[in-house]
Amino acid sequence: MMWSTQRPHAYFATPGKPVAVEGRHDLDTYYAHTPLIREMIVLYLAAHLISDIVSTVLCVRWAREVGE
Repeated sequence: MMWSTQRPHAYFATPGKPVAVEGRHDLDTYYAHTPLIREMIVLYLAAHLISDIVSTVLCVRWAREVGE
């Protein structure tokens, strides 16, 4: 199916209307001082650190096994 140029995309159908400006804050920096979000971010980063370490250890073991 070919792209149809007869029906314009919604963004181009209403020119001249103001576009809402999104905030330039990330979730973690904007909510870092709230108590529960702060702990959730720390747990999230800790879980990723642990999974990265486990993945690295497994990859190194596999590389040594394959290299033999």
